[in-house]
Amino acid sequence: MFIRRFLIFCVLIISIPSASAQDYIQWGLPASAKLRLGKGTIEELQFSPDGTQLAVTTSIGIWLYDIQTGKEIDLFAAHTGNIERVGFSPDGKLLASGSGDHTVRLWDIETGNLLKTLKGHVDTVKSVSFSPNGKTLASGSVGGSIWLWDVETGNPLKTLMAYRHAGHMPLHGVVSVRFSPDGEMFATGSWDHTVRLWDAIKGSHLKTLIGHTGWVECVRFSPDGKTLVSGSRDETIRLWNVETGNLLKILRWPGHNVLSVSFSPDGKTLASGSVDAEVRLWDAETGRHLKTLKGHTGSVLRVGFSLDSRTLASGSVDAEVRLWDVKTGNLLKSKTLKGHTGSVRSVSFSLDGNRIAAGQDKTVRLWDAETGNLLKTHKAHKDQVWGVRFSPDGKLLVSASQDKTVRLWDAETGNLLKTHKKRGSVFNVSFSPNDNRIVSGSGGTTLWLWDVITGSHLKSFTGHTGSVLSVRFSSDGKMLASAGSDGSVRLWDADTGNLLKTLTGHEGEVLSVSFSPDGKLLVSGYTDGSVRLWDAETGNLLKTLIGHTGSIESVRFSPDGKLLVSGGLDGIILLWDIARR
Repeated sequence: MFIRRFLIFCVLIISIPSASAQDYIQWGLPASAKLRLGKGTIEELQFSPDGTQLAVTTSIGIWLYDIQTGKEIDLFAAHTGNIERVGFSPDGKLLASGSGDHTVRLWDIETGNLLKTLKGHVDTVKSVSFSPNGKTLASGSVGGSIWLWDVETGNPLKTLMAYRHAGHMPLHGVVSVRFSPDGEMFATGSWDHTVRLWDAIKGSHLKTLIGHTGWVECVRFSPDGKTLVSGSRDETIRLWNVETGNLLKILRWPGHNVLSVSFSPDGKTLASGSVDAEVRLWDAETGRHLKTLKGHTGSVLRVGFSLDSRTLASGSVDAEVRLWDVKTGNLLKSKTLKGHTGSVRSVSFSLDGNRIAAGQDKTVRLWDAETGNLLKTHKAHKDQVWGVRFSPDGKLLVSASQDKTVRLWDAETGNLLKTHKKRGSVFNVSFSPNDNRIVSGSGGTTLWLWDVITGSHLKSFTGHTGSVLSVRFSSDGKMLASAGSDGSVRLWDADTGNLLKTLTGHEGEVLSVSFSPDGKLLVSGYTDGSVRLWDAETGNLLKTLIGHTGSIESVRFSPDGKLLVSGGLDGIILLWDIARR
């Protein structure tokens, strides 16, 4: 069986040209890509020290927002792996990011330029934090190592292989690191269930705080530096006396694994976010639960207060950043930062090239291909939408889902026309050029041909040795292409069911396949994030396109064959200029 991850956090490998906020759909595109639809999935957020800006870490880079207007200021995208954490320098001039590419990067906020790349970690950097004077940067990694860096030079000051320094267990990850307000110590939280305090000058281990029974996802000092708060997947938030290491309070949140915690700058309030999509506010002194903020529909990965302690920002896997009034608990509706997207499982051009359909989570979304504007959102299925396709005449849209149904829609009105129920999850569908047949693939190794109107089964195609993940008719309806978890792309005679060619040469799963309008080219998308162009007649590989950093869930040509659209688990859709290939 193939395995699909719900979310992958990653970035594009590119520098950012200066541009106005309304041009953000074209910021930081890889070579030959024309347009980006969506801003990526959310992982981390941080307020700037003056409270005027918010940095949101997503699957394509770090978005910088103006808090007052909610507009995009800039996009920082240069890592070659998923961005795990981000932090502002105390003066607000620098931004640090840690990534799955094993590096820490320093950015100039004003210019958007990449200043330094700090190399030394040998695995994913899960946490970064500036010292209060901004001269030192601490970073922690999945392998358990902690590095201290000179911000000005980029040189390492100290390397703490935690397990050699009475630190965290190896391979259990330093997933959160934070300096104390006076800069004399820093705290780390780990998947080994412990919190540890360190001397920031000497690099020596001071204390180990034991009590959590699950992964410690986050640690934060109180503004006066006397208290440390830690949040864990054991459904508790714990407050510790920094001087003695003694446990002060346990805030229990039954049924909610805690992913994020934060002190308000005035020290009066604690905020926490959970796997179960809720945000809670607590009295920092008494531990009393004050409010529960509901509205997110996915895990709340990060929470952070504004400088005046009046506003709370929360970021979630539901692809939204929400801003809340701390006093009332109300959502500031005008300050919800949208446009971020969940995993893109499928995309399709309309025949006239003016619209793009995308399957994301349980919904089908329609976009304007020229402007990138979202036109319609259909709550289409009860489970993940794996495939969407326009009919050749552009009048119908078909969607396939894990809920074991194939649904036919009026592409113009969005009305549901028919629902065909199948025996298992349907991962992909395609119309024949004359609109009267649909081919579908599922978790099995067989392709099925169906009558559009009646839903009756017409023919079966066998040959794959793994799940059929994508199917597509050629423009003349004479050939079928299929892609599978067995790593192959197969070409079939659509009338007889005979196998014509098998295209191999890749070890990963092939998640999507499509013909060019003239039938001469074939494109396929892979789990490693690559898009491949083939000669459909000879089966020769022509080109490999690199730009995505997550599995490619869908690839399609525009009707004139000049553009290629690709969508993946990095939460973005890219348009490629095929003429420049």
